Amino acid sequence: MNQPREIKFRIWDGTEFYFASTSDLLHGYPLTEASCFSGNLKFQEFVGLLDKNSKEIYEGDIIFVDELLWEVTFRLGAFMVIPIEDEKKQGDYGLLYEYYKDCSVEGNIFENKQP
Repeated sequence: MNQPREIKFRIWDGTEFYFASTSDLLHGYPLTEASCFSGNLKFQEFVGLLDKNSKEIYEGDIIFVDELLWEVTFRLGAFMVIPIEDEKKQGDYGLLYEYYKDCSVEGNIFENKQP
């Protein structure tokens, strides 16, 4: 029987990232860190997949695949990818599951959109 994936988050406070599991959050970590009280926390969920370099993929990551940069987002009940060039986030979507084995994480929407 398959074990359910661990639910983890990457939390951006405007300056740096904190990493936490649901268990950590229930016990107050990392929300007890002084810089986390900024009121502008952005939670990004671990999607449960690794890129071709065995790096964890989170919502908000920028991945490179098929000669394009894509943003990982949660839409329509699934983790999707959308080309970075689509400013209105209205264009071509794809299921992350179809791309993750061939992609590499190049950055994220907060620190570095472009590699």
